[in-house]
Amino acid sequence: MLGRGAMLPDDCRFNGGGADGPLIQAKYACPGAEVAFELVHPSVATDEATETEQFALTLTSGNAPEGLADALTWLIRSKESTFEWAWNAVDEEPDPDAGELDDEPAIP
Repeated sequence: MLGRGAMLPDDCRFNGGGADGPLIQAKYACPGAEVAFELVHPSVATDEATETEQFALTLTSGNAPEGLADALTWLIRSKESTFEWAWNAVDEEPDPDAGELDDEPAIP
């Protein structure tokens, strides 16, 4: 989805990446410099991001050669149907009983 092994514009090639919670980072080795992009859910995208159905793509460092962002957007769109965002819900209010031990064990 991020171009590993793909022919990318200006002889750029996928050079690694990672995911940290809701943030996906991708790096590309391009002639002259490395270029980095971030993908996040569209609901938290900046105004500069290019959005697909499930992702928002933003250049975070380097100068992307002409056509690279468009090629990545096409690759993402072509494969995103198999991706599913998943996250754990966080309670808005803390449980006042959290951390307290019961005198009796819970019965399932």
